[in-house]
Amino acid sequence: IIEKAYVKAKEILSANKQKLVEVAEALLKDEVIFKADVERILGPRPFEEEEVSVKLVEETDQVADSKADEESDSKEDQADNSLLSE
Repeated sequence: IIEKAYVKAKEILSANKQKLVEVAEALLKDEVIFKADVERILGPRPFEEEEVSVKLVEETDQVADSKADEESDSKEDQADNSLLSE
């Protein structure tokens, strides 16, 4: 399996050597490249993009809401405990 994947990777890199060189040159020149740079060099993705950033934001919001609820519950428990100890 590994040998087949290695051969396939070499074939892909060999077939796209000029694009690989362009990516390397862009990175050497600018140190970072962005999506637009990659698309300019490699062309658009051959498949539809998922809205990964939107999903990440939604998941982050859910985690933040959950933590806020836990903190609120914890503060209520502390308040109840202090009332009981009085």
